Amino acid sequence: MTLLGMANLGNAQDHTPTSEKLTVQLYNDAGQLLINDIYKDEDAKSFDVAEFIKAHQDEGRTLIRGYFNSDLMIDQIKFDSNELAEDAEGSEICQTIETTLKPIIGVQVSQTDDLAGVHVDRVIDRSSAAELGMQSESLIMEFNGLELVSPCDLKLEVKECEVGQEVSIGIETDGRLTQKEITVGAKVHNLISYKYCPESNIGDLNIDLASSKFDVNLEAYPNPTSDISYLHFTSDSESPVNFYVLDIYGKTIHQETFNNFNGSLRAEYNFIGSASGTYLMAIKQNDEVYKTKVVYSEK
Repeated sequence: MTLLGMANLGNAQDHTPTSEKLTVQLYNDAGQLLINDIYKDEDAKSFDVAEFIKAHQDEGRTLIRGYFNSDLMIDQIKFDSNELAEDAEGSEICQTIETTLKPIIGVQVSQTDDLAGVHVDRVIDRSSAAELGMQSESLIMEFNGLELVSPCDLKLEVKECEVGQEVSIGIETDGRLTQKEITVGAKVHNLISYKYCPESNIGDLNIDLASSKFDVNLEAYPNPTSDISYLHFTSDSESPVNFYVLDIYGKTIHQETFNNFNGSLRAEYNFIGSASGTYLMAIKQNDEVYKTKVVYSEK
């Protein structure tokens, strides 16, 4: 069985559940290990890496490694305090993110007994396949002009595509063959480290939706995007809302204020002309800040 859309598109593998793991180590100047902690799942996701780095920056060498894997995104943390530039400006610690995109269509498939097409075992939510309306138990008979006889055929064809490319696909459902066009999607791989930076001009960006005293929801789409991305924000508070877009260094590149917020907002930002990479869309309301990452890939 081959999963197209998981960590290693070039290798056959079974479906692996979402996983989060973070390793944190601190050595004194003599090389003695003082802290060697491993965090998993929610503990890993909630760990404040920047705060730990800042709190222990004068105690020795900090090494942090993290791997957060889901169907459509990998966040990989690699940090070594020995690589921090001592002459860098700023006293705060912020993320640096290098982003790469892997082409995927978002299905888990297996081989058929008669080697005619591949069987769709699972469709990943919000993937290209899901947007096309593909269903599990269907058969993919053809992709980009190639008749499929094994999952490897599909894997290799998808790998050769560009993210955003429209490709022909033949899908058989209940014995009926339909030819469609599918837009190749992306699995986002963020390589994250940390550096000194100036203090953010919109305050604390680490407030989690779950910790808010209000009933709020935040969603950015499309994500990844090649032009405009929309931010949908809902809240049971009707206080004014500030909308921000920030680059990976925490610099505000766009700001809007919505004084007549009525509980629901759809804001937008056009990334055309910006450098490809990961950005933050953020909402500030009632002195709380909610954020989500958006990946922009220039066409």
